[in-house]
Amino acid sequence: MGTKSLKSVRKGRELKRYFSNVKRIAALMSAFIGIVVLVRNWYLPLFIRFSPFTSRDTEALVTTRNGLKYVLRPKMGDLSILNEILRNDLYSQWPVYGTVVDIGAHIGVFAVHASASSDRVVCYEPHPRNFELLQKNIAINALNNVKAIRQAVGDTRGVKRLSVYGPKSYGHTFYPWNGHDFVSTIDVESVTLADVLRSNGLDCIDFLKMHCEGAEFDILAHTPQDVLDQIDKIIIKYAQDGTKIADELIARGFVITWGGRGTLCAVHNGMKRAEIGRKHGKDERDRVLGRVPQRPLV
Repeated sequence: MGTKSLKSVRKGRELKRYFSNVKRIAALMSAFIGIVVLVRNWYLPLFIRFSPFTSRDTEALVTTRNGLKYVLRPKMGDLSILNEILRNDLYSQWPVYGTVVDIGAHIGVFAVHASASSDRVVCYEPHPRNFELLQKNIAINALNNVKAIRQAVGDTRGVKRLSVYGPKSYGHTFYPWNGHDFVSTIDVESVTLADVLRSNGLDCIDFLKMHCEGAEFDILAHTPQDVLDQIDKIIIKYAQDGTKIADELIARGFVITWGGRGTLCAVHNGMKRAEIGRKHGKDERDRVLGRVPQRPLV
């Protein structure tokens, strides 16, 4: 390789590092602005996040601009979850109402937020530390319509091995993949979607939120049709296999629309149309019935 070629390679690497740093700085700035916009006492979590004298597990009690309270760990990625769900409306792109089931509740950011517009919220979170903060966040907001259950939801019932992602409070999975820092495994109790309805005495689920770190497809594929027929709307945050999940749900009687940031919405094609129309008005009914153009599947 000639001298000019070596210089070109070095210049390419330098440009790559430069743009990588620019992207990192832009992401930090966006996160900073997001926290200031969302949180009244924004200085507290940011101090903990960047202080060399606080541990990774140090907690902060934050109050959002609309009065919700959350105990979270600024150094473990909880701030990014708060920003993603509340500022970016990750799941609230669609109306949240009725009986809500939250699979992968984490520390309860969505569950606490959803409680205001819902009759009942049932949360499933298997990781013990996340579950502890989930319970705290339900308690400090004095929510009587939110129930937390320390279990995973999977394709089968029983004890499963959960791989714990070391750097952050999220990313724990039954499906570890290469390139991630899974530092340990823990045994957690897992139930099926049919168990969720039966054990909670639910006749139907109006809004099912799923963020299960890769388990979404297997859960749905192993759920009997009569159980899926009891679910009105499913909102999924997927890491991969979005099209595969959509194809499965279409085959099982759902209409798919795509949202932002790796989300999709599946509305049951034959369930409770009249109730949806009465609850949410003509616009929501028309969208469910397909009278508003849907984004194409990709």
